Amino acid sequence: MATGDVWKVTLDMTWGSVHCKPGFHLVEGAGGGGLVESQNVADAVIAALGADPLAGFSEQLSLLSVIIADAQPGTRPTITYPTALAQGDSADPNPLPPQSAAVISWQTGIKASTGMFAALGRTYMPGIPGNGQISGFLSAPFQAALSAFASLIFDPFVTDGTAYQLHVVSYTPNSKPRTVRAINAVTSFTLNNIVRSQRRREVGVGE
Repeated sequence: MATGDVWKVTLDMTWGSVHCKPGFHLVEGAGGGGLVESQNVADAVIAALGADPLAGFSEQLSLLSVIIADAQPGTRPTITYPTALAQGDSADPNPLPPQSAAVISWQTGIKASTGMFAALGRTYMPGIPGNGQISGFLSAPFQAALSAFASLIFDPFVTDGTAYQLHVVSYTPNSKPRTVRAINAVTSFTLNNIVRSQRRREVGVGE
């Protein structure tokens, strides 16, 4: 375990029959208590999410596992850790299209400008129930559910970020292997109340 290591956390979800993988980055502080670094990160994330992280999301959204990747120094394998199955609890016989997403914006103390990197991060969340939007805008109850989910990540990894701290990460363009060029600590989060589209979720487009 090394202070300053950067971990990419991906939440492996299914939205109906479509796989979705929203994520975020953690930087290691004091670290976990075990011997396998990625297991420590996975344990911290699973504990933070708790038993019912998808309350208020569509019943067709499920969380299957947590994928932990070593972004920096990039020397350790990526490992998938199964979670206890969590599902949304909002009845949803007519869900939104699979590319529809709600956006959590992770704010840092850095002002976005030319030449500044990792100033703002976004997590695109699937699982907006049909009654969670009105004319393309997120309903107040679903915004509350989205805020509660974001807080599950923010509270332990920002407010009480002792072992791992939530950061926005920027990667060096076209780097092979992929390398980190900038990281900045998250200080707050905001929600976008518009139903957005995450193009990589569109059926039949890309992989």
